[in-house]
Amino acid sequence: MLLALREAVESRPVRTMRALFLRAKDAAPEVLKTLGRAPSRGREERVRGLDGAVTIARDAFGVPGVFGGSLADVAFGMGYACAEDRLFQMDLMRVALRGELASVLGARPVDDSLPFRLPRGATLVDLDAFTRALGFRGAAEASYAIASAEARAWLDAYAAGVNAFVATGRRPLESLLLDLEPAPFTAVDSLLIGKGVAFQLGFAWRFALTYARIASVVSADKLRALLPTHPLTVTAGAADAIEPVLLHARMLADVLGTEGLHLGSNAFALAAHRTSLGRPIVASDPHMPLHAPAVLWEVRLRGGGIDARGATIPGVPGLPIGQNAHAAWGMTAGWGDDSQVWREDLGALRKAGRLEVTHETIAVRGGDSRTVSVVRTPRGPIVSGATGDEQAIALRWCGDTASLETDGSLALLRARDFDDLRAAARLHSAPTLNFVFADREGHLGWCWAGRVPRRPDPGVTSLDLLDGEDPRGQWVGVIPAHELPFSCDPPDGVIVSANTRPHGEGYPHTLGDIFEPPFRYARIRALIDAHRGPLTLADIARIQTDVRASWATSVRDALLEGLPAGDLGLPERRGREVLRRMRAWDGRADETSVGASCTYAFLDAFVRHLLLDELGDDTFERYFELMNAAALPLLSAVRDPASPWLVGHDRATLVRDACAMAEGRLRRQRGEDPARWRWGDLHTVTFRHPMAAVPGLRAASSPGPFPGRGDGTTVNMGEFELRGRFGVRVGPVLRFAMIAGAPGASRAVVAPGQSGDPASRHYRDQVGLYLEGRDRAASWEETDFSASRLRLVPG
Repeated sequence: MLLALREAVESRPVRTMRALFLRAKDAAPEVLKTLGRAPSRGREERVRGLDGAVTIARDAFGVPGVFGGSLADVAFGMGYACAEDRLFQMDLMRVALRGELASVLGARPVDDSLPFRLPRGATLVDLDAFTRALGFRGAAEASYAIASAEARAWLDAYAAGVNAFVATGRRPLESLLLDLEPAPFTAVDSLLIGKGVAFQLGFAWRFALTYARIASVVSADKLRALLPTHPLTVTAGAADAIEPVLLHARMLADVLGTEGLHLGSNAFALAAHRTSLGRPIVASDPHMPLHAPAVLWEVRLRGGGIDARGATIPGVPGLPIGQNAHAAWGMTAGWGDDSQVWREDLGALRKAGRLEVTHETIAVRGGDSRTVSVVRTPRGPIVSGATGDEQAIALRWCGDTASLETDGSLALLRARDFDDLRAAARLHSAPTLNFVFADREGHLGWCWAGRVPRRPDPGVTSLDLLDGEDPRGQWVGVIPAHELPFSCDPPDGVIVSANTRPHGEGYPHTLGDIFEPPFRYARIRALIDAHRGPLTLADIARIQTDVRASWATSVRDALLEGLPAGDLGLPERRGREVLRRMRAWDGRADETSVGASCTYAFLDAFVRHLLLDELGDDTFERYFELMNAAALPLLSAVRDPASPWLVGHDRATLVRDACAMAEGRLRRQRGEDPARWRWGDLHTVTFRHPMAAVPGLRAASSPGPFPGRGDGTTVNMGEFELRGRFGVRVGPVLRFAMIAGAPGASRAVVAPGQSGDPASRHYRDQVGLYLEGRDRAASWEETDFSASRLRLVPG
């Protein structure tokens, strides 16, 4: 790509890029071949596996439109275009989920050249063993076996398209640096990636293990005060086995780019009479880690009965967020009760002959192969790495068996009405999801989807860590899909989903206990209800980027309630300025707010002062990884004078100490002038590339830092770690406003951009739009895709 190469040569990180090129084993000629060959505005390639010609055309932002004559050819073009944009991203995911990282990267411990971070002492063999225990590959193979013939053909054609691009020899920069040669992509690999990402979007088992850790270090009454739900069953004797599971799960999340526990979303639908266009609109903004390249990939598909546009995970041929000519659908995480963890006595199970042990060989690049044991109990696989007679952790998850997600994805692409959506959703297994829907006839709908187990004791949930022989947690089937909650055509013409509890009193099933607190949901509803007249697309963008911080102001007000006005006796430069700015803050967590910085620094200091010593560093860190699960318990704790965490403390003294700690930090980090304590200067956004730790690569590949907005409870998600670091960890990776029945008028933005190549102008060309709360046209007509055209013909 001559233009892209020229841009790289003329850009600020030129010396970095040159150094990386020289470090690549393929050396400069291959790099130039890979990055320096730009496709012309109209070129043709002969490839194997097509029935007829396919056109891959791109719009001004590099989003591909795939136009073919048959369903298989459209899938082929989709796979080719995705590999052209994101080959390394999808290749890394499938290798990790196969448990084969050591075979391509070696048995490496911590190494800055890796495309992810490993904890000290951990190796890729450890991670491969953990991944194999979870059984993603077996579940993917079983899913392929039961898929319809049409779904298998769709998956096969997609994989053939990926492989056709690989056959061109154009390897991503990351593959050159790591000396990786992509193996042939398979239909099972697509299902494998889908399973792995679904596992990361199931949170209950991680919450259960974290709460069990807390139970091992605090009293029962203090544990209850930190829980978002009813008292839990925490079986003793499992504390030592918990940490390896959490450690390896964090490693896997880092590889997949899904680290962070706040993988929620907003989605809302407006009836035609609520919009200025006179048509229904679905707005959707999924919340995931902000990476470069982006977690999601956009595409337009037409041919073989498919006429749709939307976004998906690279490597997965479906559109969980998207629209066709008739309807539009958004999606949020369901946060369902989809797993269970048990403490298992391996010695007793072994004596009883109730353990299933298999041995797998993990190939290690540049070293000797390792043999690992995969141990299964009657409940599920052992995931804590234990193979002796000790106590261990078994995990069962609803996505670890055969499922029909691909058939559901194809049905969703064709959905014309709400009945079609529900039929597609019934085929969905994991993760649990909320679908928000509108069609061009003016109908709105919402449904909850996914597998949730039934248990003999309705008081037991996935948050309980049970003894393996406890009959209360044994699964007795799943809740029938037709009994999952749904609604359609509300009288007020508004549907909102923000990961909150999906049902009210009287619903007969237990769907979960860890739903998001109501702050985002309530704010979206309030903004819609307060609007006079029909909402425009600009109004919808303002809703999606709103930063009113109801949780932070509620905690602030609860802590300051009843305290004397004035400075509370705080001296100058020792908390008085923080207290004054915090009291005056209007609750808007925008980039310029000093009050927001003072409030969040104060809350961080207060929580650390109150909890850190008793929880200890590791458990404190694990608890606040859960972030919003802690939001309501913390609010309750500071409102209740009888809270076990406040008994024995003087609240005024706690406030003064926290103010002093916060102001000291702000002065050290931002200087003596409070005007420089702006929230956007502390709360920054960096779109981190997987190999940002490679010396010199960060500047070239990780756009940022930029001023950030919001917090973990604002509509414009800007989650940060409430443990001393304020950088944005999770936010909207896509903002989409889809007009049902008029897809050409829809708007979208994905940051930092569509391409996965740091040298491409489409790698970061949407950052400005994203940060400013703006968007771009969502190209629909074939004439919208005129920036470049590639014609694939059978060869």
